[in-house]
Amino acid sequence: MNLLKKYKRWEREVYKKKAWNIGFLDYDEAAIFRPFKIAWLDWRGYDKGWFADPFILSAEDDKIEVLVEEMMLDKPPEKIFQVGRNRWATRRRGRISKLEITRTPDGRFLLDKVVPVIEDKYHYSFPAIYRDGEKIFIHPENGESGKSPLFLYDAATSTAAPAGTLCDAPLADAILSDAFGAGTWLCFATRVDKPGADCGNELGVYRSTTGTRFGPYETKPWKTIRFPDDSARGAGYFLKLADGRVLRVAQDCNRKYGAGVVFYEMKFENGEFSAREVARHFSDIGSVWHVGLHTFNTFGNLAVVDGYGYLHPLKRALYRVKERVGRLLHPERRGA
Repeated sequence: MNLLKKYKRWEREVYKKKAWNIGFLDYDEAAIFRPFKIAWLDWRGYDKGWFADPFILSAEDDKIEVLVEEMMLDKPPEKIFQVGRNRWATRRRGRISKLEITRTPDGRFLLDKVVPVIEDKYHYSFPAIYRDGEKIFIHPENGESGKSPLFLYDAATSTAAPAGTLCDAPLADAILSDAFGAGTWLCFATRVDKPGADCGNELGVYRSTTGTRFGPYETKPWKTIRFPDDSARGAGYFLKLADGRVLRVAQDCNRKYGAGVVFYEMKFENGEFSAREVARHFSDIGSVWHVGLHTFNTFGNLAVVDGYGYLHPLKRALYRVKERVGRLLHPERRGA
């Protein structure tokens, strides 16, 4: 191997190596409008994968359970045909895993255990959790299959069994809601089968054909919502504030995928949806996880986010300089 090839490999596998991690912050409504103070998860030496797209499953006293996308680093990359991009690509596969976490008295979050929950030949991410009485359902993103599946979670065994197809279309980061008085449950999602649509400015609204939460849902959008920039892709559940306002959490995908999170006040009036931005957040460039931020979910008085960053200290330092200059030149990147 010549020197150029060795350098390119080192650059790709070492210097530019990135990973995602999840973090926590205390939550009340005011947290949306103030700078995030994130306590990042301490992996405690776990090296089989990294974690993103967190949804809190339970939080009791100092014990927290979170469902995440776990990118499996201990398995070799695979060559797949990408839906919507019409090309072959090499990628690592993600599964849905449960993280068991301890919160210490001094505010640290320590990883205790990783339990695989959903894993097969497809890539899974964004494991949205819905509770129906005693039952717990998981609706993950699974665009590679061309469908949007539903799973029933068994807390006793930490396993999930197929429970049907929510929508016969490859939806990205979908969230279900009945908060808008439309007379039926709605699914808000972008698509992975149209080039650029998954991270663009157009959000599809799909109706439940049965009027119930678990559908199935129509495969063509009932309504489309256009955003002022590339921030249509979902980042978590809708939030209902004490004054009745409904906020949607979305991803800022303008400069790159998952650069930050955007909070929009959403309304449905006279048969049409409207969206008004009320807050925008980016990761703290002083942390390791400084490059992006693309999920925000709450459970009681706790919020969970994710961020990603460069692992090599030199690349991280140079990126911070670039980002600080960029935020001076473009104040909108500073977030709330």
